[in-house]
Amino acid sequence: MMKYPIKILSVILPLIVVTSCEKQDTPGVKTESLTRIEMNQAIAGGLVTDDANAEVVDRGVCWSTAESPTIADNKTHNGSGPGYYQSVMDKLMPDTRYYFRAYATNRKGTGYGNELTFKTNSSDVLFNPNLSYDTLIDIEGNTYKTIQIGTQKWMAENLRTTKYNDGTDIPVDNNVLNGIGSKYHWYNNDEITYKFLYGGLYKLSDKVCPAGWHIPSLAEWKALVTYLGGDSIAGGRMKETGTSHWTYPNKGATNESGFSALPGGMYSADAREMQAGIFFPAGSNGYWWCNDYFAFMLSDQGSHAGYLTSGYWEIPSFSVRCLKN
Repeated sequence: MMKYPIKILSVILPLIVVTSCEKQDTPGVKTESLTRIEMNQAIAGGLVTDDANAEVVDRGVCWSTAESPTIADNKTHNGSGPGYYQSVMDKLMPDTRYYFRAYATNRKGTGYGNELTFKTNSSDVLFNPNLSYDTLIDIEGNTYKTIQIGTQKWMAENLRTTKYNDGTDIPVDNNVLNGIGSKYHWYNNDEITYKFLYGGLYKLSDKVCPAGWHIPSLAEWKALVTYLGGDSIAGGRMKETGTSHWTYPNKGATNESGFSALPGGMYSADAREMQAGIFFPAGSNGYWWCNDYFAFMLSDQGSHAGYLTSGYWEIPSFSVRCLKN
């Protein structure tokens, strides 16, 4: 049998290297660390590092109580274009874990930065730990504790909304000379420090209370006081204990009712003389509206519950505690 040699042919194929020219479509963005954490608010920011060759039309921070938040969750809007921006995450719940990340959107889509997390501060109001509180949310998303006292259900925190219950904004006059046109004020014009502690100081309007709630009448305040033992001792049973917010000595304070009254002071402006408005010091007294132009008053000096006509001041602004209808 004849054998034939086997010839091996070597074929050299050219090496083809495929290089992707695809570029990222969505913007590049970096999440910046928190600069402030409060009970209901946190401040962070972002940095748009790359617009992906398309104009950045929106940017901000998104957040959620679940991981990997998107713009379908809570978000801020902080302008457009590249660069650094700062964001205020508000209407947060106290003592709650949140996840957040920066985002930037161009015509091709939305890019997200790295995810960070934080926990909001606990409320430093000393509520009565032996009582059960319910929850009320106003039209703006602010959350309040509420407490049942006898046949009445009260807010256990001062109102802090900037919207009427129909969704319209409560007017603010930014005239720093007098602020006469303003329908509400933050104590000492310091929203960051006092909004979540003392709430707002309001001109009288029942539209500020959430739907289904109202500013109590003088008779309804007196019914509360009677239930708590009368004028001479009811105030002590309503006041937050200690001297973290009330000035010394905060006599008679037990807060056994759970009302947790705080001394938010008051604001008064003189429209006739166009004088600058005056904040009466917080810490020593708290004043709350009655819907018939009286004020309910508590003091650091004792357990007495007092009632004053609002006509004693020019254009007064007091704290508000709403009562359920």
